[in-house]
Amino acid sequence: MNGGYKRCARCGAEKPLGEFYSDPTHTDGLQSRCKACRLETNKARYQQDPNYRLRVLLAQKKAYRSDPDFRRRVIEASVAWRREHPERAREAARKSQRKHQKKRTARQRERRHETANAYDARWRIDNRRTIQARARKYIQELRSWYTRRCLIARSHLVPGVLPLGLIEAHAANLKLKRQCLSPKI
Repeated sequence: MNGGYKRCARCGAEKPLGEFYSDPTHTDGLQSRCKACRLETNKARYQQDPNYRLRVLLAQKKAYRSDPDFRRRVIEASVAWRREHPERAREAARKSQRKHQKKRTARQRERRHETANAYDARWRIDNRRTIQARARKYIQELRSWYTRRCLIARSHLVPGVLPLGLIEAHAANLKLKRQCLSPKI
């Protein structure tokens, strides 16, 4: 490295330092190959094996999950980059938010729905007697309404005995009442 220049290990050309990617593992903080040579190597590797990048990403993901030291280094590097490039970090965050807005909204809606269902189920378990009492009261009201209706119409049907069709017809109404009576989040 001669005052702002470095020799590429692959092509042998002496190039400015800006033509090399950074690499903190090297003593000078730069990779040994220039950007152009690195690009050629990566293209050749991809043509030979299109799944190479996927395998590397999966290996990194596995290392990130299993090795706490690796995870710490990745997080530290990410935090340092965000400190050094606050504008680019904000723009990247905005871009990611716009890109994943629909997925995030769907996940949040699903979680709210699951939470509401879990709360409703827990409330039903905790208040089983209250629900049963309300159902009995509703059936009694239905019976008295039907009896009055039979007496007023002088129907051939037996007052006080609910026909199955009427119970089925009012099942939807009962379900609606239940939903109205149960607490909402």
